[in-house]
Amino acid sequence: MKQLALIIEDEAPLRVIYEMVLAELGFDVIQAVDGEEAMRVLAEQTPNVVVLDILLPKIDGGHILQYIQSSPHLQQTPIIVVTAHRHFETLITLATHDLFLLKPVRPRDIQLAVQRALARS
Repeated sequence: MKQLALIIEDEAPLRVIYEMVLAELGFDVIQAVDGEEAMRVLAEQTPNVVVLDILLPKIDGGHILQYIQSSPHLQQTPIIVVTAHRHFETLITLATHDLFLLKPVRPRDIQLAVQRALARS
């Protein structure tokens, strides 16, 4: 059975790149274009990894991060936080199996981050 990845990103070109990388790693991929859609998916699915932008329409990534970390069915899910704003690195609290990447990121950065996060979990 394939592992499931959730991409939460409002920029379509980045979603395409992230999906390509995750598919190459063998994941089935679900995409959410805003925080509201992400919350619906997370209520119904338990992804093996989440790639999360912080600045999102409707519900911001900080709230989604807190939801994942406080939900029993999601607490062990590694989160790759990807944002263009360095100050979020000090504002958000990551679990030991989560990682922070600063945009712009290359496909290889995403690949390595996902592999590292999964190895930690």
